[in-house]
This record gives sequence, structure tokens and C-alpha cells, in this order.
Amino acid sequence: MDGSPCCDSTDPVSHYLSILSELSLDSDYNILGRIFTMVTKRQIIISKGDHERLKNLFFSGVAATFSDKPYLQSLQGELDSARILLPEEIPPDIVTMNSTIRLRQLHSKEIETYTLVFPADANIAEGKLSVLAPIGTAILGYRVGDRVEWQVPSGAIQFKIEELVFQPERDGVVV
Repeated sequence: MDGSPCCDSTDPVSHYLSILSELSLDSDYNILGRIFTMVTKRQIIISKGDHERLKNLFFSGVAATFSDKPYLQSLQGELDSARILLPEEIPPDIVTMNSTIRLRQLHSKEIETYTLVFPADANIAEGKLSVLAPIGTAILGYRVGDRVEWQVPSGAIQFKIEELVFQPERDGVVV
């Protein structure tokens, strides 16, 4: 041993932290941000039925028209590594399809209410948000209290999931 901090080679966080310690913060800021995002990405929780329907959506013509969007590629990656549960096993604070949630924008403190739906049911005027919209992909599978962020042309917007007003699995409603 050379006296430098040792990391367990099987621990990906330790591995990336060792890489980070060798990078210059000034010249490698973008690399650091990408690595940090990759290391801190959480595993979403999703019902078996929602998972199957969303995976099928990616093979449909609907998703193919948006395949160049980074947020959809991110959602597809999250689906690939998701924790898939039966509806009755879904924790009561997880955002699932057809859930109604209250989001608080962290900068303005404005609160917005949406129902997360499949693209065919989307109607933003009625508060029905498509899961394929950037905010939709950002909240699926996350918990009340989680903070989510997504990019818009003017920069990043951060929201906190304040309340899960309705969750089909928790409330015993088959959608």
C-alpha cells in the first residue's frame, strides 16, 4: 500500500470517488457533474403492470418519434434497473402511473398539481401530465419528499414532491 485512501473495488461509489479525487475541479467540472449524477441516481420503484406498459411504449411509434430526447433515454435506463413490484407491494408514498401529486417549485415556492398519465390520456389543461414529458419522467417512481430536477431552455428547474394526493395502488383503485 502507498498510504493513499483505499477503496473497495466492488463498490462503484468508492471507485468513482477515487476518480473524482484525481480530477481538477476547474477543468473537469462537466465530468464531475456527470459522474456525480451517475453515482447518485436512485433506483425507481414501479408496479409490474406499469413497467410492462411503459416498456411496450418504448417499442411503439409514439416513443420512437422522441427517441433523441435525453430525458427519455434516462427513463428507459431507469426502467431497465427499476425495482418492479406487484401493485399491492408498492409503498404508499411512491409516484406511480395515474397518481395525482403536488409539486412545489423550490425557487418560486409555487405549487402545481398533476396526474401522471400515459401519452394518450395527456391533457395539460386538465392537469394530466404525460409520463413522456420531462417532468413526467422526472417524478415517476420517486417518493413524497424527494427533490427532482430537469432541464428547460432557461436552465434547471427543481421541484419537491410535496404530497401524493392519490395513488391507485394505495387507494385500491384499478386503473
